[in-house]
Amino acid sequence: MVELEIMAFRHKVLLYQLPVFKILVVQLLVTICIAVVWLLAKGLNAGFCGLLGGLIVLIPNSYLVLKTFRYFGAQSAVAITLALWTGEIGKYILTAVLFVLVFLIIKPLDIMVLFTSYFLVLLTSSLGLILVR
Repeated sequence: MVELEIMAFRHKVLLYQLPVFKILVVQLLVTICIAVVWLLAKGLNAGFCGLLGGLIVLIPNSYLVLKTFRYFGAQSAVAITLALWTGEIGKYILTAVLFVLVFLIIKPLDIMVLFTSYFLVLLTSSLGLILVR
């Protein structure tokens, strides 16, 4: 039997030094701004639901970044690919769990505000390539 040995090199760069960190910071700022706008427009419950909608995007994206950017180098290609897959799957599971928790725990829930905030912050991550430039 042949064993596959993975030589993975840990990334020595701190998270805040990575270009993708800018995207997370922008998502956090957009989340806070959206929550404040909903707070001023519709009240405390809407502001809280807006904050939750943004955090449902931000928390799983942070997990993905932490999981994916642990390795570097050509010899770490297998570890990077595995980390990317597990990070992406973990991100989807975490997103689903956060939505379920919000729907079960938060009463009253302003669904329109929650999903509007979610999609606005999600759009921010979709435009992340422009931010990283």
